[in-house]
Amino acid sequence: MPYEIEMLNVGNADAIILRYINPNGTEYVVVIDAGNKKDGIKVAEQINAFTTQKYIDLAICSHPDSDHIGGFFYLIENMQIDEFWIHDPANHVDLSEIRKSISEARLTKSMSKITESIDNNINLLEIIRKKGITHKEPFTGLKHEHIPLTILGPSIPFYESLIKNFRDVKQLFEEERILEYDDKDEYGLLCQILNEDESLSDVLDEDDDKSSENNSSTIIAFHPDNGKKYLFTADTGPMALQNVVDSYPEWTKELDWLDVPHHGSKKNLNSSLIKHFSPKVAFISGKGKRKYPNMAVVNALKKVGTLVYSTAKSEGSIIHKDGFALRPGYGPAENY
Repeated sequence: MPYEIEMLNVGNADAIILRYINPNGTEYVVVIDAGNKKDGIKVAEQINAFTTQKYIDLAICSHPDSDHIGGFFYLIENMQIDEFWIHDPANHVDLSEIRKSISEARLTKSMSKITESIDNNINLLEIIRKKGITHKEPFTGLKHEHIPLTILGPSIPFYESLIKNFRDVKQLFEEERILEYDDKDEYGLLCQILNEDESLSDVLDEDDDKSSENNSSTIIAFHPDNGKKYLFTADTGPMALQNVVDSYPEWTKELDWLDVPHHGSKKNLNSSLIKHFSPKVAFISGKGKRKYPNMAVVNALKKVGTLVYSTAKSEGSIIHKDGFALRPGYGPAENY
């Protein structure tokens, strides 16, 4: 059946539109994350311009970082959305305890990032409920009735173990240290990596993303009738991805298409996962400056035979399609 995956060019953010035609000829439109608040209008414009229907059948918020959830605030007020998949942390932990721990820690970046995410989550859920939109929490095993989508992670126990870490002050300080390190220019390191292929595994495996919020990201499988395998990963890290590999070893092996996690950060994929996934095609949403995408990740993917594309390299949105004609004004994308 025809389908296309469009990764919008929204900088270091995620906004993906999946268009699927079922065997009866019915069109379904899925939005997986919607970028920052300013990006919502871009998502709406693409849906209005390039789909038969002008509404969203399913919206999925992978996690409440502002660069994933932000655009939904525009979409929910300006487009019809039939169903929403979004986690509700209030169902799993006392949010007042988390806020108290964060306040007592007196952090800067970590505190503002986590409190902003919690507020985004609460505020969007409030609008979803007011509008009477059907909503479910995307945990392992959830399937859509008409679209070949299955949630591979997180499981409920894993998600609950992660969000409880928001009360762990030691963990919050560690996350702040990582944020400060990420703000440093890694250009010199990238130049070294480009000239030392033998160091790729060491670089990728040296420092995993341990962020509880990132690892709580929804991991989604798209499995159309042609037997191909597509994996959406949001900002998840090696720990969460390994859980999915352990639970679905055959399904995740030798993918046809991979949404590279966290804009191609070297902290979110390791050499073992890349070898297991060995995707034929990989898409990266990133600005192209400094570390997103990190060339260690690009080179490691190329080393297993992957064609790697990014919104930065193509300087625009990128589309993977099967059964759809080329759009007017669109041309072949350039890979690395």
